[in-house]
Amino acid sequence: MSQFYKFLNIPAVQKIGRGFLQKLPEVLKEFHLYFEHPFFVSGTTETRQVAAIAQSSFRHFSYIQIKENSISEIERVEKEIDVSSPDVIVAVGGGKVIDTAKFVSMRAYIPFLSIPTSLSNDGIASPIAVIKFRKRVKSIGTVMPTGILIDLDIVEKARYSTILSGIGDLLSNISAINDWYISSKNTNEHFDEYAASLSILSSESFFLNSMKRGKISIELLARGLMMSGIAMAIAHTSRPCSGAEHLISHAIDRLYPFKSLHGLQVGIATPFVLYLQNDERYMEILEFYKGISFPLSPEKIGLSKKEFLEAVYLAPEIRANRYTILNRTKRDSIIEAFNNVYQ
Repeated sequence: MSQFYKFLNIPAVQKIGRGFLQKLPEVLKEFHLYFEHPFFVSGTTETRQVAAIAQSSFRHFSYIQIKENSISEIERVEKEIDVSSPDVIVAVGGGKVIDTAKFVSMRAYIPFLSIPTSLSNDGIASPIAVIKFRKRVKSIGTVMPTGILIDLDIVEKARYSTILSGIGDLLSNISAINDWYISSKNTNEHFDEYAASLSILSSESFFLNSMKRGKISIELLARGLMMSGIAMAIAHTSRPCSGAEHLISHAIDRLYPFKSLHGLQVGIATPFVLYLQNDERYMEILEFYKGISFPLSPEKIGLSKKEFLEAVYLAPEIRANRYTILNRTKRDSIIEAFNNVYQ
């Protein structure tokens, strides 16, 4: 009898805890991983100190600091790797550092470990890297981390805006799954039930717990973002975590570069998209936002009504093959949604 399997590429190491970075080799041995010459990549600010903690327990290592997730920086990292010949790349930092390491890891065929210093988005665990190509920013399919190690003592110290950004990115899974389902009904796009369930579970477990307790759980946020990345790996697409709200954010980036953190833009767009999807959870999310001081409208991040609507109108063109609620929504309904959601 024939048997068929779906092979999943998920991280060998998934660890969330406290104070373990100074004994990183011991932690990796728990997962039967042994590296003799790691290559550390960090940013140029506070992440240098965190990288120093992780490096302290290795006898041999190489190290480089980067300023941005650009092709020029990637090429600089690759030159250093050619010289040092490491057996693993260790990314210690925020999204720019981790995205750079992902891209280099893919091109150099070297495993990499993701050690985030903030929880600003699900890129800490996803197989997608955001890279700057000249004046454009592109999302590139890369590789999953070999390991994701989140030290809560580190990420809790990050700027509160990065925590809010991570929350926005995680809660956007709700509208993203709606859009994926809508697309499956209108275009026959494949809808992966398991990946969708994992995405919703990662988002709602954080949301419901935080609502019940009246405060944010950093551990559940970390776990949710990690699970979101794995959901994308299972689906072999970003669909479980990216719908119209992400297209709106990408349109904002194109029209008004560097306006705000990705997760804040996505989070602001999420209740707007839920309203268009006739999903009443938009009200619950707005109520939750009030309690955690999340920006409640585009104006709170410096976008006027006109600018936000321009981004919404452009959004379907960002990825023409990604069907969302915006593909069947008229402009009158879009304006109505804005007026009702962002009162």
